[in-house]
Amino acid sequence: ALLIYLWMQEWTHRELRDGFMLGFFTLVSASACLLCSLVMMVDKYKRYVEEDMETTTWMDWALAVVILLLLYVFYQVAWTYGFALVAPIFLAVTTYIFGARPWWTAIVSGVLTTLGISIAFWAIGIDLPMPFFLQSLEP
Repeated sequence: ALLIYLWMQEWTHRELRDGFMLGFFTLVSASACLLCSLVMMVDKYKRYVEEDMETTTWMDWALAVVILLLLYVFYQVAWTYGFALVAPIFLAVTTYIFGARPWWTAIVSGVLTTLGISIAFWAIGIDLPMPFFLQSLEP
């Protein structure tokens, strides 16, 4: 249904200056999801469940909600104080919580990931939120 909906939208077929359609990657992603779903329906392991995934508790659902709330807080704080200041801290803390050891690898991972994201967004011309003390330098 998502793929049909996207195909029917006018903006999906709008050609950009580089020759790509505006919705190209969206259509490719939706097609990949559909293909993966079809493959999973005929997979011989479709009824096999890993032992640690057999049961879910209310704590699993609570953790998912907490993570979504933390992502919302990250978004708001990054928009206010700047992506380059907030992202390394957020990424280092979450990487450490999810098991990166020793602690310095979580910090290096947070800094390098932030640097990579910043460079990728700069390369495609998307401005990330600037730190509040550098906003006066924007044209």
